[in-house]
Amino acid sequence: MKKEHKLILNFIIFEILISFNLLVFATNTNIEINSPEKVNFGESFDVSLEIPTNTYGLEATVTLKYSNGTEESQKLVYINGFLETKNLLTFKANVAGNAELIFSNIILCDKDSNIIETEKTLTKTIKIERALTGLDLNYQNATIDLSKQTNLQLSAILTPSDSTDLENVIWSSSDETVATVNENGLVTAKNIGTVNITATCKTYKAICNISITSSMTSLSLNRSSMTLYYYKETNQKSLGTLEAIIRPSNTTDNKTVSWSTSNSSIATVENGIVTPTGIGTATIIAKCNNFTASCEVTVSDKIVNTTLELKEAGEKTVIYADYKTKVTDFLVEENFPIMLLNSVKLFDSTGNIKDTSSKVGSKDIIKIVDSQNKVLSEYTVIVPGDINGDGQIKMYDAFSILRGTLFGGSLSEIDTLIRDYNGDGKVKMYDAFAFLKYSLFN
Repeated sequence: MKKEHKLILNFIIFEILISFNLLVFATNTNIEINSPEKVNFGESFDVSLEIPTNTYGLEATVTLKYSNGTEESQKLVYINGFLETKNLLTFKANVAGNAELIFSNIILCDKDSNIIETEKTLTKTIKIERALTGLDLNYQNATIDLSKQTNLQLSAILTPSDSTDLENVIWSSSDETVATVNENGLVTAKNIGTVNITATCKTYKAICNISITSSMTSLSLNRSSMTLYYYKETNQKSLGTLEAIIRPSNTTDNKTVSWSTSNSSIATVENGIVTPTGIGTATIIAKCNNFTASCEVTVSDKIVNTTLELKEAGEKTVIYADYKTKVTDFLVEENFPIMLLNSVKLFDSTGNIKDTSSKVGSKDIIKIVDSQNKVLSEYTVIVPGDINGDGQIKMYDAFSILRGTLFGGSLSEIDTLIRDYNGDGKVKMYDAFAFLKYSLFN
């Protein structure tokens, strides 16, 4: 029999045995796939099996499964020396991405026509690369409002869309104190301002300009109600101060507050300063953007709910204060009758003028004067326990009181008020020891 006839006969026998599973099995044999690790999109490439040297025949189904789910298959049949059959197939890379090369139903035949059963399926991943020709972002300009969110997801848009360079995109921020960006393009806002987020891939760049803002969320006032003093005959009155509280304090919205009153015959308002004009009630309204806040104002001709303790001492009106009080502390008392456009002056007990930001001491004089320097009101300050008028209560003061109780002597009404700890109108050793204790532990 001629050689070529024998090869044809062997091939026919090989196919018949496979078709009817009439196999004579030999020992399992390890085989491997021969193919490139990476190919370029549109490029043709060869695949084969690395088989033992004693392999005479080979059959397998070879499938190339692309990343988009599509696939193509070819049949691999190889008989050593028969009709130029080869252990080789050629595929063309038609879809970019990671593709699976799958060899299934693998059957080998040795030189004695014994069929060798091997692994049923072999797989190998091939990366099909597609070169980048352009880079863009899903946003070129964006805004992050800190009062509503802190993050923004940026995405790189590659051209062509199936380019395999997405994993090579590098993200960066022009100012990480304003905003940061992670390796996946997630931007996290930190502070108000502007920042450029850049995506870089190979020689391509794309930039998104982001403005970090903070919208206003609320408006409130420091007071919901207040009571003011107004005496029409002498035009004595107290002024109220309202403060608009905007949240968040660092909002980038317009912070201009407009003020209005429900009844200008009772009270008016300018820049938060409330001025009584008559007796009754009125509502002061603050507006900013789409937010409003209000304060109910009651105007009386009597000093009510005052925290200042006024007392007549002979011909003088005294004001009680503690050793920490400043003149300005008195002025914030909303019911204290201060003339509009008046000024306040502070004098020590000898008549020397003092800084109104300093602490008051016993026998200091507070004078309310008008624009013509006419004295409208005058008050003598009482700091209980402060004998020498320095605004402090020390052991010296306590011993002075003690000496007075031991050796007697008449006291003026004001001197009695300064030394009287328990308010019984008398100065006794109890008062001296109480102030001594106070000086030691305060």
